[in-house]
Amino acid sequence: MSHLNKIALATLLGLFILAPGSRSRAGDFGDRHFTIGPRAMYFDPKDGDSKWSGGAQLRWYMNQAIALEGSADYRRQKFGDTTVHYVPLQATLLGYLVQPKPFGVFLLGGVGWYYTRIEPPSPAEHDTDDRLGLHAGAGVEYRVAEHWSLDGTYRYVWLDTFKTKTADLEDKELSDEGHMVTIGLNYIF
Repeated sequence: MSHLNKIALATLLGLFILAPGSRSRAGDFGDRHFTIGPRAMYFDPKDGDSKWSGGAQLRWYMNQAIALEGSADYRRQKFGDTTVHYVPLQATLLGYLVQPKPFGVFLLGGVGWYYTRIEPPSPAEHDTDDRLGLHAGAGVEYRVAEHWSLDGTYRYVWLDTFKTKTADLEDKELSDEGHMVTIGLNYIF
């Protein structure tokens, strides 16, 4: 089992373990309209190193079954001797299969804009690239209290490859599409 799968499994199991003790409070929670909070993101690209980074997310609930999420993260990846800095901005539609009173499940899909700064071994060769990418996955949400929730998501991110140069100044294409796991803490309005 890969490191990413272990993290995703531990997150989901943790949320499942917490949920049964709170089921009796299901009627205690009011509707949510808007949430905002920090999140941790783990990204596992095809050609790079897997690592954790941080960001923020906000959600607007159009009704109790559909929400729109906006998120911004920062991550830095190593691809051999090339370092790449990313600022992914994602817009995601969430469809709740089970309402979080207190434990919910949802499917997600959306699009992202990825500002990418590429730093190959030669300092004169820095480059920036703006790319669009699609993502899809699923998530869980656990309502901890009236105004707080925790969530965990998994999404696969599809991105175009980017070009760089090796230390020998040979052209190289790298793929940074891959698996993304997030864990968020949300304040509910």
